[in-house]
Amino acid sequence: MEVHRVPVLILFFMCMTTPAVSVTNFCSKSTVLRTQTACNSCHMSLFIACPSGYKRTPRSPITSCRYAIKTSSVVLAVPGCSLECYREVEVQSCCPGFWGPDCMECPRSTSRPCNGRGTCSDGLGGNGTCSCQDGFAGTACEDCAAARYGPTCQSVCLCVHGLCNSGMSGDGRCTCFSGYKGPTCDQELPECSSLSCQENSRCTEDSLTGKLECRCLPGYTKAGLQCVSVNPCLRPVCHADASCIHTGPNQHLCACNQGYSGDGRVCMPVNPCQTQNGGCAPESTSCVYTGPGKSRCDCLPGFERRSGEGCTLKDACKPASCHKNANCSTVGPGEVQCTCLQGYIGDGRVCYGNIMQRLTELNTEPGGQWAGQLSNAMAMFDAVSWPLQNFGPFTVFVPINKGFRGLSVKSLTAESSKAKYLSRIHLAAGMMSSETLTRMGVFYTLTGKSAVTDSPETDGQPRIRLHGSRKKGALVESDIVASNGIIHIINKLMDSVSPTVESNPQENLMKIISDNGKFDTFRTLLQKTDLASFMDSPGHVTIFAPTTAALGAMTEGYLQYLSSVEGHSKLVEFVRNHVVSSLLEVYNIVSSPTVVTMANQVLKFNVTENGQILVNEAAVTEAAVEAKNGRLYVMDGVLIPPSIEPVLPHRCDLSKTKIIMGKCSRCSKITPSVCPSGVFVRSLPCIYNHPLASSVFTVPERGCIYFCNTTVMTPACCKGFYGPDCTPCPGGFQSPCSGHGQCIEGVAGNGSCLCEANFRGSRCQYCSAPTKYGPNCDRNCPCIHGQCDNRPSSDGQCKLHSCALGYTGRFCERHFCHAHADCDLSQGITKCICKPGFQGDGITCVETDPCAPPLRGGCSSNDTGALELVNNGANQPVTVFLPSDATMASLPQEQKDFLLHQQNRKQLLEYLKFHILPNQKLYAEDLIYLDSGRTLQGSALSFSCGGAQNIGEIFVNDQSCRISQRHLIFRGGIAYGIDCLLTPPSQGGRCDVQTTFDLQMGCGMCASSASRCPRGSKQKELQKCDLPNFYVSKNLGCRPICTVNFWQPKCCPGYYGRDCLVCPGGVHSPCSNRGKCDDGHLGNGTCTCQAGFGGTACNQCKLGFYGPTCKGCNCSEHGSCDDGVRGSGLCFCERGWTGERCGEQQTEVFECSPPCSPKAICKDNNTCVCRLFYQGDGFTCTVMDVCSIWNGGCAKGATCSQKGEKVSCTCPDGHSGDGFTCVPMDPCSVGDNGGCHEHAACTMIAPGKKKCTCKDNYFGDGVICELQLIPVSRCLQDNGGCHSEARCTDLHFEDKMLGVFHVSSKTGQYKLTYAAAQQVCIKEGGALATYTQLHRAQQGGLNRCAAGWLDQARVAYPTTFSNPKCGFGHVGVVDYGFRKNLSENWDAFCYRMKDVECQCKPGYVGDGFGCVGNLMQVLMSTPSFSNFLTQILNYSQMAQSGHQFIKRLSDPAVQSTLFVPNNDGLPNNQRDIEFHLSEGQALPISQLKNGTRIRTRVGGLTVLGVADLLDPSSLASLYVNERFVTDSNIEASNGVIHVLLGPLKAPLHSPEQMHAAHPAGLGVGVLLLVLLMVGVLFVAYHFHSRRNKPFQFHYFKEEDGDTSATSSRSLWNPLYEDQPQSSEPNSHYESLERNVHQVIEGGANLLLQENQIQ
Repeated sequence: MEVHRVPVLILFFMCMTTPAVSVTNFCSKSTVLRTQTACNSCHMSLFIACPSGYKRTPRSPITSCRYAIKTSSVVLAVPGCSLECYREVEVQSCCPGFWGPDCMECPRSTSRPCNGRGTCSDGLGGNGTCSCQDGFAGTACEDCAAARYGPTCQSVCLCVHGLCNSGMSGDGRCTCFSGYKGPTCDQELPECSSLSCQENSRCTEDSLTGKLECRCLPGYTKAGLQCVSVNPCLRPVCHADASCIHTGPNQHLCACNQGYSGDGRVCMPVNPCQTQNGGCAPESTSCVYTGPGKSRCDCLPGFERRSGEGCTLKDACKPASCHKNANCSTVGPGEVQCTCLQGYIGDGRVCYGNIMQRLTELNTEPGGQWAGQLSNAMAMFDAVSWPLQNFGPFTVFVPINKGFRGLSVKSLTAESSKAKYLSRIHLAAGMMSSETLTRMGVFYTLTGKSAVTDSPETDGQPRIRLHGSRKKGALVESDIVASNGIIHIINKLMDSVSPTVESNPQENLMKIISDNGKFDTFRTLLQKTDLASFMDSPGHVTIFAPTTAALGAMTEGYLQYLSSVEGHSKLVEFVRNHVVSSLLEVYNIVSSPTVVTMANQVLKFNVTENGQILVNEAAVTEAAVEAKNGRLYVMDGVLIPPSIEPVLPHRCDLSKTKIIMGKCSRCSKITPSVCPSGVFVRSLPCIYNHPLASSVFTVPERGCIYFCNTTVMTPACCKGFYGPDCTPCPGGFQSPCSGHGQCIEGVAGNGSCLCEANFRGSRCQYCSAPTKYGPNCDRNCPCIHGQCDNRPSSDGQCKLHSCALGYTGRFCERHFCHAHADCDLSQGITKCICKPGFQGDGITCVETDPCAPPLRGGCSSNDTGALELVNNGANQPVTVFLPSDATMASLPQEQKDFLLHQQNRKQLLEYLKFHILPNQKLYAEDLIYLDSGRTLQGSALSFSCGGAQNIGEIFVNDQSCRISQRHLIFRGGIAYGIDCLLTPPSQGGRCDVQTTFDLQMGCGMCASSASRCPRGSKQKELQKCDLPNFYVSKNLGCRPICTVNFWQPKCCPGYYGRDCLVCPGGVHSPCSNRGKCDDGHLGNGTCTCQAGFGGTACNQCKLGFYGPTCKGCNCSEHGSCDDGVRGSGLCFCERGWTGERCGEQQTEVFECSPPCSPKAICKDNNTCVCRLFYQGDGFTCTVMDVCSIWNGGCAKGATCSQKGEKVSCTCPDGHSGDGFTCVPMDPCSVGDNGGCHEHAACTMIAPGKKKCTCKDNYFGDGVICELQLIPVSRCLQDNGGCHSEARCTDLHFEDKMLGVFHVSSKTGQYKLTYAAAQQVCIKEGGALATYTQLHRAQQGGLNRCAAGWLDQARVAYPTTFSNPKCGFGHVGVVDYGFRKNLSENWDAFCYRMKDVECQCKPGYVGDGFGCVGNLMQVLMSTPSFSNFLTQILNYSQMAQSGHQFIKRLSDPAVQSTLFVPNNDGLPNNQRDIEFHLSEGQALPISQLKNGTRIRTRVGGLTVLGVADLLDPSSLASLYVNERFVTDSNIEASNGVIHVLLGPLKAPLHSPEQMHAAHPAGLGVGVLLLVLLMVGVLFVAYHFHSRRNKPFQFHYFKEEDGDTSATSSRSLWNPLYEDQPQSSEPNSHYESLERNVHQVIEGGANLLLQENQIQ
C-alpha cells in the first residue's frame, strides 16, 4: 500500500502549491444586477444617485413607495418614489464537475464525476462531496453499499449465517458458516447444537477430519479458552493522515485527521479559505491559506486593524462631504454616505427641511430670488405653522408680498378661524407637482373646495383659480421641495371663497349640523340615536357628516331600514361609525392612515393624486369645519361599518337542538369530549362486539352508549326574502308583493308573487280589472275620457297619455299653472314660468321690477347665454333671425316686462333659441325650399313666398312675420332682419301682471314677528296686539301684516287663451286688421269680422263680397258674381240675360252652333265662353284644378280638396280654422289640464301636442303624479322656521295656490259633508278656505273643476279658462252659494299658508314661532345673563333659601318681576340676589312711573324717571335704585325681566323696618333736571358713555359724606348720590314721603298707585 500512496500525496501537494488553478476550471458569464434606490420624495428622485457601480435603468418606471419622515411629534409615512438601478458584471462560476472557490475537481473525474453514480456538490459553494445513488457507496461512488451486489448494486444479499459474495462483481452467493446449510445459510446442523459452543464461537466442521468442533467466529481469535475480537487497526489499514478506530471484530473506521477531509482511506488537506472565506469578514478582509486547515485574515485596502475590533474602514468623511443638515459615514474605502438628519429629506449632500423651514430659507437666503418676498405669506401661515412643521405631506401655494397688495396681513389674520381658513385655501393634501396640476386640471384644497389649473400662457406659467373666484394666481416658481410637501410660489393671494358650511367656534357641532340644510337627514339620524346630545356636549369630537344627497344615494332600502324600529340597533352603529371621540384636524387626517370610530371600527384615510381627501373611499367636500366642541367634515358618501353588514336582515337561519346517539363502546372511553358539541347528556348500558387481538373474531362485551346535545343550523331567509342569497321579494321586504299577494319566499323560493284576487303584476301592483282601483281594487275608476290607472295606490286617475283627444287632467277632464305663469316643457321637465313682469315659482307669481339693480333684469354682455350658442362651434354655421329695434320697441310693455324680468331669463333664452337655426347657412333662395327648419329651441320654423300681393317677399311662419333684411353675413353664419318677435309654442305671448295682497297673521311676541310671515312673503307692517298667553299689559304683542306677491295670468294684446296663443292673422295684424280678436287670458281667439269679411282670420270675403276691401257684389239674381278677396266683382249672366248686373233680358237668345258646353255660355258671334272655375274653348269646358294654383288659396300646410266647382280647405292636425287660416290648437286648454294630472303642468310643445310633467314634490309620468315621500322632514330645516323651543310638525306637502288647496275624501270624489270637510282641513293643519281666499287663488291661476266646501258652509270651485264642462264655460269662481243642508257631499278647499305646525314645548308659551319659558329658563337661555345666573346657582347650592329662590323663578303660578344686571357680578351677599325679585305681579315698563315703589322680600325698590323734554308725559330714561334700565319687557311665561346697568344692593334692615324716602329731595332734584338743560345734557352724556363702554364688571360706590348744614352739598341728586340720611327718626322727609308715595307690595294689589312728579 505504501507504493501506491506516495504518488498520490505528491500529486496532491503539487496541486496545493500550484499558484493558480487552470482557467478551464472556471466558467464565467455576463449578467445584470438590479436594485432599487431607497424611497424618497418623488421630486428628489432625479437627484438620488444609484449605489456605487450602478447606473439608472433607462426608461425604467418610478415605483411608488412610502418613506418615513420623523418630526418632533409623529412619524409621517409619505408617498414617495424609488428608482431602478443596474450593473453589468462578469460572474465567475465553477464549470460542471468542479467545486469550491478554487473550482477543484470532483472525485473520479470532471467528465464523469462520482463515476456517474452520484451527484457531486460542485459550484462555487459546493464541497465536492458525492451524494451516491441508492445502492452505491464510496468517496467516488466506486463500490456497492454493504450487503449489495451486482453491476448496479441493486441486489440485496440474503445470507443469514454465512458470507455473501457482494460488490459490483459479486453474484450474491452465500458461503455458509460451519454448522449451517441452505441457500441462505439459515439451517443449523443438528450435531452442532449438542456442542454448546462458547460466546463468539460456533460449530465448525474440520476440513481435514470432517469432525464438528467449536471455533472462533470470523473476526475473533483464540486466546486461551476465550474467543477475542481481532483489531485491524494494529495494521496500517488507513491513510497516513487519518486515524483508525476499532469498531468491532475485525472491523474499523478510518477518520481523516484535523485539517484533512475524506473517507479515511483517502484524505486531502482542507483549505479553510474555501469555506465561508475562512471565517474572515469578506467586506473588510481577505483569507490567506497557511496550511492544512489553517488560514489567516488580512485587512483589505482602505481598512485598518484596530485593537479588539478587527478590520475597520478608515474614516473618509470631510467637512464638505455632506450637507450641514446631514450625517456623514464612511461606507467603503474612500467612500462616504450622507444621510439627512431627522425631519429632512435629500441625498445627504442636499437636505430639505419642512415647509416652514423651507419658507424661512427661501425668505432669508442671501441673494436669493425670494429673499424678503415671502414675509406676508409666512405671517399668514403662522396660524397653521405647527401643522406645516409636523404633518403632511402638503402642497403649498405661497403668494409673494406683492400678491397682498391693497390688503393688510394683520386684518386678514386678526380672527383665528378665518386666518386658518385662508391658509387652508392655499394648501392641498399630498404632493402635487406643476406637471400634476396641469395634467389633472382640477385639484382640491385643504378646505375641500376645488380649484382649476389653466394651461401655461405666453409666459409659460400655469395659473390656478379657486372655483367661485375670478382671481388667478400664476406659478412664478414651482416644485420647491420640502420634507413634508412641495411649494409653489404664486404671484397673487387667492380669494377667501366662502365655505359651504361656515365655521362657528362659538357653537357646538349639533348647532352647525342643525343650521345647515344639507345635513337634515343626518341630523334626524343623530336624533334617532340620541347622539344629538353628544354633539352638543363639551369635549372634542370629530364627525364625518354625510350630506342628505349622500345618504339618499345609499343602496335602495338601506336608509329606510336603518330608520325603522327594526333597524335601530344597526342605525346606532352606522351613526357611531361617523363619529370619532377626539378632535381631528385636516392635518391629522392627511398624516394618519387610519382612525378608530365610536363604533370601534377603523376608518381609512387616503388622498387622491389631485388632493381630494377620501375616507373609506368617500370624498370630503368641506374639511375641518370648526365648532366649539370639535370638527365637522362634509362627506359625499356614507361610512358603513362592517359590523352591520349585511344591512338588510335577509338571513334568518334556523337553529334546532336535538339529542343524537353515539356508538356503543367501552364505558371507560365515554367522556364529554366524545360529543362534537361538547354537551354530554347521558349514557346507557349496551352490548358491543370486541375484536380479539391478532384475529378476525369478535366477542360480545358490555359497554356504554352516549347521547349528545347538538345544535343543527338550517339555512333560511327572513320574511320578505327569497333564494339562496335571500334577495328581497318584489315590492320590498317590508311589503312583499305590495301587500297584495304572497311571495314565494325562503331559500327554496323563486320570489314570484301569487297575487290575491283582484290583483295582478310582478309585484301585484295592478288591479286585475282595467276599470278598478283602490286598496282592494273594488272601486270604479273615475277616469272619464282615458285609460284608468288601475293600481291599488292610485286615486283612479287616468294613465299617462291615455286621454281622448281634447281631454286632459287627472281624470282626463282639466289644466293648471298660476294665472300669471306659462307651462314650459322645453327642458324635458314641466315647469311653471311666470309671465313677463312677474316673478315667482310659477305656482305663485308676483309683480317685480325687471330692471332693478343689481341684476338689471338679468341683462349682460351675453344676451342670457344665446351668444355662446351662436359662437359654439358645434352649432355653426347658424342662421339667425333678428327682430328689428322698431319691432322690439313696439312690443306691449307687459311683454317687455316679462321678457326682461330677472326671473325669466330662461324664458327669454327660449325666445332667442327660437330665432336660431343650427348647423346650416341658408340663403334666401334656400329658405322657401327648407323642409324642416328646426331651431335650437326644438320647434320648427316655416318659410313661404309672399304670393301675388307680396311678390318677392319671404315670410316666416305662415306670413305672420316678414324678412326685412337679408344676407347679413358674419363669421359664424348668416343673419336676417325680421319685423316681428317669433313666439315659441312653449311660451306664448304672456303679459302676466304681478299683484299683491296683504295677509294678517296671528298675534305673537314682537321678536318673532318676522318669522311668522309665510315663505315668499314680506313683512309690510307690525300692529300692536294683546298676547293671548300673557297677562302683563295690553299691546305687548305684535301682529305682522305680510305682503304676498303673486302673478295674475294675462295675455299680451293679440294673444288669447290659457297659453296665450297668437290671434289668427298674427300679432301685428290680429284678425287681419279687419275684425276684433277675442284675446286675453279668458278669450278664445275668435275673430269678429267687419262687414263683408269672413274666415277664421277675417282674411276672406263673405259670399257676395269681393276685392281686398270685400265690397258687395251688384249682380242680379240672374248673374253670378266673381267674388272673394281676389274676385273682380264681375257678373256672369245666365243664358238670356245680359247687362252689367245681368239685369237685362236679351231680346234675342243666342244659339251657338255647334252648341256650347253645358258649362259654357253662348255669346255674340257664335262664341262660347266657359263659366267660372271652368276652362276650355267653350265647346269643351273642364273644371279648373284650383288646388294646383297657390294651394287653392288654402293656408300653407292645409289640405286643398275640390269637388266640381266646390273647393274646400282642411287645416292639418293640431290646427283649427277654416282652412284658409289655420291656428294652432292648444291641447292644454281642452278638457281639464289637457289630460295631465291635477298635480302636473301641461305644456304645449307644438300645435296639438302637449307634454305633461309632474310638479315639484310629485313623481310620475305627468298623467299620473304621486306625492313623493319626502325623506327629510321640513322640520329638519332650521326646525321648519319654528322657535328652537317649539315642536315642529310637518303638515305634509300640498299643491297650494296662495295657500288654497283642494282635498277630497280617500273614498272618492264628493264624499265629504261640511263637518267632515272641516276635519279634513284641520288634519292638514289648515281650515276651510273663505270665498275671498278662493277668489284670490283663482286670480293666481287655481283651476279645479270640482266643487268643494268653503268656510260658512259655502260651496264653489275656481276656473281660469273657459271649459263647457266646468260651469258652462264660466271663468272665475263658480259659486253654488250657502248650503242649508250640511249633510250634502262635496270636496273641500282648505287654506294653509304654512307647511309646518309649530307648538311651544311644555313649560313654554307662545305661538310656536316665538316661545318663552319661565324666568329661570330665560336666564339660562340668555348669554348676557350668565354671570347673574351663576350667582343664583351658587346661592342655591349654599342655602335652602337659594333653592327656594330658583323654585320661585320657575313657578308658573306666580307672576314676578325680575331685575337682572347685564352680566355684571354681584357682591357675595345672598340678600342682594333676593333684592332683584319682586313677586306677585309682572310689571311692564309702562307701569313703572316716576316715584313707584316696588317691594321685594328684603326691601323696597324705588323707581326714578327722567321726563322726555319733547314729551313731558313720557319718560326718557328710567332708574331702579339708581341703576339705569338698559333693556325692558323681556317676557317670560311667569313674569317679565328688566335689565339694569349694574346690580342692586339690598338694604341692611328688613322689609318691615323699611322707611320711605323724603319726597323733597326727589322733587327738588327733578325740578332742577327740568329747569337746567345743562344738567339733562350731562346726564344724557353720562349714560351714553356708560352704555357704549365695553363689557366690564361695575359696581356703584356708596358715598359717605357729611350731611351737616355746613356741607357744600345741600340737595340730593338722585342720579349720582345716595339718599341723605336724616338725623331724626321722624323727620319731615319721612312725613312728606308718606303723603306723596304709595308702596308697591306683593299680593293681588301689589301696585296701589303710580305717582309722577310734575
